[in-house]
Amino acid sequence: MHDDPDSAPSFNDKRSLRAEMMARRTALAQPDRLAYDRRLAAIFCAQKFFREAGTMLVYLAFRGEAATDSIIETALLAGKRVAAPQARRTGNIMQAFPLHSLLEVTMGEWGMREPRAAAEGPMAPEAFDLIVVPGLAFTLRGDRLGYGGGYYDRYLSLIRPDALSVGIGYEFQVLRRLPTEPFDRRVDRLVTPAGVIACADN
Repeated sequence: MHDDPDSAPSFNDKRSLRAEMMARRTALAQPDRLAYDRRLAAIFCAQKFFREAGTMLVYLAFRGEAATDSIIETALLAGKRVAAPQARRTGNIMQAFPLHSLLEVTMGEWGMREPRAAAEGPMAPEAFDLIVVPGLAFTLRGDRLGYGGGYYDRYLSLIRPDALSVGIGYEFQVLRRLPTEPFDRRVDRLVTPAGVIACADN
């Protein structure tokens, strides 16, 4: 069961919708959030796309985003190469740096957790088999509402055609429609605590 977009005030106004979805995410009770995150990680790590990915880009959660620490730890234990994003105001660029342990995480300029810049430099967007994408809201066909900086839209335009982008979030974040613009990039799959959605099939 996915939320009816008419229940969200000022639906066609991205700013209002962002505020509404952030408030709903923040309002989650901690026991519910922990249970949802455990279920989501278990579902994600059971998927064929996770098992077959050798190199992954995974966001580090902040501001109430669905947690990814368990996914990262499972990937590292499985011997996968894992990177996390580092976003910079100057130039509005996002880069991906290798992450060998969650102990390597530091606080970035946006107040987001990010990997320390590795000596070998950032990894190329073409290196990734699987990209885990955050969002404030999604649709069944893979439309995504981010924070408005365009970081992921730009980055996803650079990945390999055969790489898979997967949005993760809570079930209430999946809406029937979203206001979109030509430069917005869709995700290929959605994973919520309720299961997996193949966006291309919707």
